[in-house]
Amino acid sequence: LLSLVVLSTIGVVSAAPVGFCDGGYRNGQQFTEGSFVKQCSADSLGSWSIDIVGCKTPFGRQISLGRTAEENNFVYSCERTANGATMNTRMTGSMGSGMGSGLGSGMGSGMGATRGCENGRYQRGEEYLSPNRSFVRRCLGDGGFDIVACIGGNGNRLRVGTQLVMNGFEHTCTKHVDGTVNYSMKPIF
Repeated sequence: LLSLVVLSTIGVVSAAPVGFCDGGYRNGQQFTEGSFVKQCSADSLGSWSIDIVGCKTPFGRQISLGRTAEENNFVYSCERTANGATMNTRMTGSMGSGMGSGLGSGMGSGMGATRGCENGRYQRGEEYLSPNRSFVRRCLGDGGFDIVACIGGNGNRLRVGTQLVMNGFEHTCTKHVDGTVNYSMKPIF
């Protein structure tokens, strides 16, 4: 299962004007940050919080917490976690029987019908973005591929097995023993 994890941020009384959250967002205003939809809650006393209320697919479709959406041979589920939310990604059955849910290697569309990957569009050794634009694949030349990097919500490319600290967040791209690849982003306190 491919997943993207982010932790919600909460603000308490700050220099933000009354009725606004840090960053200039108005009470009730929703905005997108990476793959997540957030909403500002601010009161007349100056207290505010920003909570994750949904997820956004790579093609811009908004998904409410607890819901799923199918887009371009992927199923996205947006789930609340103890620390915020996660958007899980898995391939639909139409991608071929060699794929499995969220595996880091498998068969691309048109498996066995052509040389290369994605119906011959990419050749052995070439790297390309997954259809959901969240991962970088390397073509194995027989229709199969390996996931070699994650694409963070800010567009950064992070090789599998590495971490990056940037703008107060730790970004991690991990490949597990079962072949699944996971991207996570968590705040550093």
